[in-house]
Amino acid sequence: MSEDEIDGGIGTLEALSGQIARQTAERLARWKAAPNEWADFLNSLGANGTNIWIAVLQIILVAIVVITVFLTIERWLAARPGTKSLAGAIFRALLGMAVSTIVGLLAAQSLQSPGVLLRVLRIAALYIGLGCCACAFARILLSAHAGAGPSTRSPRVNRFIFWICVSITWVVGGLTLDAALRLFGADPALADFFITVAVALPGFALFIFAVVRNRRTLSGLVGSSHPRSPIRAYCARLWPASLTAFLLMIFISVEIGVTLGRHLPGAAVLVTVLIVVASPHLDAALRRWAEVSLKQAEISVWRNALRRTIRFVTLIILAAILLTVWLIPIAASISVDLKVIATTGIGLSAIALFTAFIWNLISVITVRTLSVEESASINGLAAVTGSSTRLGTLVPLIAIVGKSALVSLAILSALVSVGINVWPIITGMSIFGLAIGFGSQTLVKDIVSGLFFLIDDAFRYGEYIETSGAKGTVEKISVRSLSLRSPRGALATVPYGSIGKILNFSRDWAVEKLVFRVSLDTDIELVQKLFKKIGQEIAANPEYAADLIEPFKSQGIGELEDGTLVIGGKFKARAGSQSAMRRDILLAVHRAFRENGIQSVAKPLTGELVA
Repeated sequence: MSEDEIDGGIGTLEALSGQIARQTAERLARWKAAPNEWADFLNSLGANGTNIWIAVLQIILVAIVVITVFLTIERWLAARPGTKSLAGAIFRALLGMAVSTIVGLLAAQSLQSPGVLLRVLRIAALYIGLGCCACAFARILLSAHAGAGPSTRSPRVNRFIFWICVSITWVVGGLTLDAALRLFGADPALADFFITVAVALPGFALFIFAVVRNRRTLSGLVGSSHPRSPIRAYCARLWPASLTAFLLMIFISVEIGVTLGRHLPGAAVLVTVLIVVASPHLDAALRRWAEVSLKQAEISVWRNALRRTIRFVTLIILAAILLTVWLIPIAASISVDLKVIATTGIGLSAIALFTAFIWNLISVITVRTLSVEESASINGLAAVTGSSTRLGTLVPLIAIVGKSALVSLAILSALVSVGINVWPIITGMSIFGLAIGFGSQTLVKDIVSGLFFLIDDAFRYGEYIETSGAKGTVEKISVRSLSLRSPRGALATVPYGSIGKILNFSRDWAVEKLVFRVSLDTDIELVQKLFKKIGQEIAANPEYAADLIEPFKSQGIGELEDGTLVIGGKFKARAGSQSAMRRDILLAVHRAFRENGIQSVAKPLTGELVA
């Protein structure tokens, strides 16, 4: 920026600050006359035959009627079946607001008040009904994160809800006072004084007090969903400070606008505040609603994906509302075709919703598949416990590929929707893909080979295998390679393309054969009886009973060499459990041979003597 532009900006700021200072002084000067104007206002009411205290009592009476009807209807509906859910709570609040407002209007009509006072009572009934509904929605959003009811909510949450309702009540009273002053023809300076000093400042202070005092509770409510991502946890910690700063900025902006005589649009400001304040809690409630249904097998994957997509639909609706209340008036003022903007926005929204639904459908199928695999492993129906088996690796890999393709198609569709020619992009990406494919043939070979190894279920996490170049326990299964941990602790990384043949020592069952060398005069029948007895003892051991398939038994004389009998024995057990059984069987055979006088013979050494 040039020095002239910097000087021009500084001058503009100085002029604006000077104007704000002058207008603030004038506004304060008008406020000083508020007592005299209040006396004149009371005199004018008396001249018109309106008693201020009777008007206040009638407003209080209408408020009592509306609040009583609202609470009665809500409690009556809460006792009915089918209204305990989030949708049921929202329905109770809306129906209670409608019925209580209608009853309040009838009560105001029955008081037979003069014309202006009757209008004030009607507006009071409407505002109070909306206030009751706002308090109910605040309670619903702040309770839905944990599915808590009035009796199960924590005291901190109840305290936070109480202060929020107090703030809403104060604002409703202020809106009623503002309507009464304007309808009765009060001086604008008097109305400005009351609204700012008696309504806006206390209401803002109450809300900030509720947020600051219950900041930890508020952070916990926003970040209460599980599993909680690091980003969500970080945003939850910052949310109380961010909300306080946002409300302070809104309050200052509104007061500056009133001081300068350039009022901000009240409806747009109110809608913006409501969306910003409620959206994190609404998102947390919808997230919990979707996550709870994910664990319920009776809810289909389509319905579960639809529930997850509702969060995204809510985000689009809230964003569309904000754009409508702020950007549409600006676009209309600069002669932008709103029809084109609306058509493009609807097209992009449709693409985004379809993409979000398919994305969530893939996620739900992935989670459900891995949950079934994990349940089967826990129940002993799978060979390996955990989700890192064949499905635990194959399904996430397919999900990543599917989501990547989905996002690519969505981006291309969005570009077409806004009128951009995507064929040059597709052509360029195709050439780039071919170049990458030719330059990384080994990598492609590894990935494709690994995919078919996983489809064939050749190995799983935790199994002991032997390849053409290494052997060990499968410790990691990645997209390109396999990591094997040898019995001595060395970690070997084997690319799938170079695996070749695989020997899996941990699949299904294993037969362990043992060989014993005894003297030529050994009683073979005695040895067979001893082996049978040892097999029965091992089978009776509860530590091995579940894994032993065939007990240890003698195979008779296998060979006769150099005056030595070679006797064999074998047993069949589940793969991976035979090592411990083998140790105990060898120990038992050694003890039995020693107790029965059977002499083992060492294996003869062979070879030539070296001179």
